[in-house]
Amino acid sequence: MSGMTGYDLLKKVKTCSIDAICEFLKNIKCYDAMISDDAGSFVCNYLCYNSLRFAEQKGHNSPPFSRINKETKM
Repeated sequence: MSGMTGYDLLKKVKTCSIDAICEFLKNIKCYDAMISDDAGSFVCNYLCYNSLRFAEQKGHNSPPFSRINKETKM
């Protein structure tokens, strides 16, 4: 199975558990994978970083960031 791509694996397997996907990523692809039930920080940070990088590539200035205190947060 080591020569398989993700697409090859999907063609062979119709359903797959999260545990099986995680094990595949860890043992076959050697990724430091783990199961999480909270994608919030990762998704927010990814979107923020890539949005700023895209804006910079297009010649736009990045907006300044300010700290938001706990009372202001929802």
